[in-house]
Amino acid sequence: MGTSLEGMMVLQGGSHEQTQAREEGPMLRHGLQGFQGVEVATPRAVALKPRAEFPAERYELFRRASGGESRGRRWPVGNTWVTDMRHFLDEARAIPDDLPGPARSLALFLGAIVAWVTSGRSATEPRTNVPCRRNPKRRRCAGEILAAFEADGSTISWQCPVCKDNGVTRGWEGTPWDRRPAAAEGR
Repeated sequence: MGTSLEGMMVLQGGSHEQTQAREEGPMLRHGLQGFQGVEVATPRAVALKPRAEFPAERYELFRRASGGESRGRRWPVGNTWVTDMRHFLDEARAIPDDLPGPARSLALFLGAIVAWVTSGRSATEPRTNVPCRRNPKRRRCAGEILAAFEADGSTISWQCPVCKDNGVTRGWEGTPWDRRPAAAEGR
């Protein structure tokens, strides 16, 4: 990737014929091949420009959620969920009536974790009263979710100590599950 004098990024790497000849998924076809040789405008404001550190920061969040160290515990890679609670809500900040059953169940499960952590109870004890949602080998997991805020204060990390289902949840601020005192006054 290069940058022209006008502050435009130019995608480089291999010839147009090389990338067009490959038959692969839509990300390659539309996300990369479609931009071959095209100038992509970047914002003029320095604060809005792409930063070289951003991929490393995002990878670190992923690494911590999926297998890195978190408060001295090792969190495994398998069954990792990265979710944004706003994706389960409509414009009125409510769960839509037409939300499919599995998505509704996941929203309620994650919402219970968010409610527990934002109520302040996880500050002293990471164990919640939220039962694990998984059914490995068609048997209900006996685990109880452990959850806490990450250092950034807006990411909630959670894990089942039995089956190792785990994830990070963001975008919970101002949702019906946000139990912080200041949030309750704003509702």
